[in-house]
Amino acid sequence: MKHISHVLDPVSEISNELKAELWQRSADRNYKAGDIVVFQGNPVREVYRLESGKAKISSYTENGREIILSKISAGDTFGDTAVLDGMPSAYNVECSTDCVLRVLPSDEFLALYQQYPEYAYGLCQKYNRQVRVLYELLVEARAMPLQKRLISMLFRGYHTHTSSNQKGRYLDLSQDELANMLGTVRQSINRELKKLEADGYLDIIHGKVYLTNIDKLRHDHKDIIHDNFLTPYKELQRQ
Repeated sequence: MKHISHVLDPVSEISNELKAELWQRSADRNYKAGDIVVFQGNPVREVYRLESGKAKISSYTENGREIILSKISAGDTFGDTAVLDGMPSAYNVECSTDCVLRVLPSDEFLALYQQYPEYAYGLCQKYNRQVRVLYELLVEARAMPLQKRLISMLFRGYHTHTSSNQKGRYLDLSQDELANMLGTVRQSINRELKKLEADGYLDIIHGKVYLTNIDKLRHDHKDIIHDNFLTPYKELQRQ
């Protein structure tokens, strides 16, 4: 099974020449855990690429409740949509750990976007992947019970948000974060994960969710799991 580049990564597959140009116009900046890089409702004047560390995209309800929209891992880019449309940010980006960000000023970003069709195409691919995921999340929220929404999120997370250690590959999301992202409570997530563990799809070790049998999970739940949002259209045509 192919491990794809992150949904939010428009840079990994561009040419070395363009990467060198991108790096020449940008610079590293260090942030501490808890720092907010982008504030919801504020203008965005830079584009960011996470080089190391972890961050989260979130929003807040009127009563102050945080809603985690996505996690950001090394290689992910953010801030570009707000720079392109000139609108204030629709979300906060907060560092979950100490982070190093590659920072590109908005004028340099727009110059690269206009000068290099390859860069614009990579960004379009990123936006297409985001729209596909958002459509899927909308359908899931309206039509699926919690267990199926969790299975779908586990499968997406397997491709985009995992880490590995000597015990195997595990989801880089805590049960609290899964609950927040799915609009439920940790106890419900834990209960559903234990059911999936009993069915042989995963292992829960010291709170981490190890995706030990993702192929079985996909096979047994092919009604809701597919690779289309991960696979470029040109690859689908060759299949």
